[in-house]
Amino acid sequence: MALYNRFTVSDTIYENVIAPYAEPSREKLLPDLPPNVKGREKPTLVISLDGTLIESQWTRQFGWRYIKRPGVDDFLRQLHPLYELVLWTDAQNTADPVVDRLDPQRLFRHRLYRDATTYMQGEHKKDLRALNRDLDKVLIIDCSASSFSLQPKHGIAVKPYRVEQDPLKEDSTLKNLVPFLQFVALNQRLKGSTTPFHKELEALGVSTTIEDGGVAFQKAVDARFAELRTAGKMPMQRGRGSFMGGGGDSSGAAAAGGSVWERMGLRKGAQ
Repeated sequence: MALYNRFTVSDTIYENVIAPYAEPSREKLLPDLPPNVKGREKPTLVISLDGTLIESQWTRQFGWRYIKRPGVDDFLRQLHPLYELVLWTDAQNTADPVVDRLDPQRLFRHRLYRDATTYMQGEHKKDLRALNRDLDKVLIIDCSASSFSLQPKHGIAVKPYRVEQDPLKEDSTLKNLVPFLQFVALNQRLKGSTTPFHKELEALGVSTTIEDGGVAFQKAVDARFAELRTAGKMPMQRGRGSFMGGGGDSSGAAAAGGSVWERMGLRKGAQ
């Protein structure tokens, strides 16, 4: 009986005192998809805030200042049509004014804060399973790999942005991620690919912890695109608004109007 009471008291303490701070505040972090959208929904791209998109600085003279990573605006604008964009930060929801300034057009469909994280091992972790989305269609970009360590294959860890290390604002990390992120979303939509997104990451054969501004990642993507073109597996554009499966014949591609990637102004990649 004493043992039973001990566990009962322990469970009660956890449920009422610890759980509200250690577990997500709700079972489903994102709302259910409408029935008419299921099967045709956009994939979900989760992006962290501080260190990934901005750097926060505090000085006694100016207080808090927020510096955007180069390419943030283009990054969000290019991916917004293809993804359900979710901002997920372990900051409190008092960060809303900062996010409003970062994203005045409300390109992020959802915003998640610290209350949506899982606190364990002394860290606020982002459990992608709690998103209420198909995990095969979810990727996260964060400046801390440990924050998505519950699903490590589903994320790209970028080097935290530091403006003093980038005086000329030449950081190209976000820009170098765009072609791959566009590819996996478009390949699924145009060709009906069922390959899980994390498998597409693995196929690149490159580290998903980016320390060099995305240079190695970019080269791996270029090589992968060249491989897919040769195999005839890159989506091609017949005409405006019309798409078809890609062919390996470059002359045929030109006749068809060029690949989606060329039409979007992206490089052809390694040949």
